[in-house]
Amino acid sequence: MGDTITKKIKTAYVAGALRGLPAHDAARMKRTYEWIGKICSECGIDAFISHDRARPDRHQDAAPEEVYREDTREVVTRDLLIVEATYPSHGAGGEAERAREARKRVLLCYELGADVSRYLRGNPAVEKVIEYKSLQDLKWQLCTWLMEHNA
Repeated sequence: MGDTITKKIKTAYVAGALRGLPAHDAARMKRTYEWIGKICSECGIDAFISHDRARPDRHQDAAPEEVYREDTREVVTRDLLIVEATYPSHGAGGEAERAREARKRVLLCYELGADVSRYLRGNPAVEKVIEYKSLQDLKWQLCTWLMEHNA
């Protein structure tokens, strides 16, 4: 962890795969990102859920440069980056690196058994890894960690 700034967490950015999700799982994963945002809200944290604005199916006309610029601004101004990494995502990996460069905290979560990149897991900004069995398990682990770090 080293030199990451430690302060109360008031804001979070929720990232996860958007493109390349298996058709049978895309809606479920997007609901998972929204669930993470809801958990943050219940813990008093303002969460920006990246897919709300960047979703290819809703914002097809957004230029890649615009998405990069806006998402980078959100990542570096938020206190915490939460990466849901059950499915690989070049974008979420890049956002994790931007968070590290900006000395932001990163929390990595994924479903039990997911094959998550060692590069992402090895990012020095990753303070917590949550491997979860269900959304209720994710909620319990995430709330516990957030409350411990905002006490």
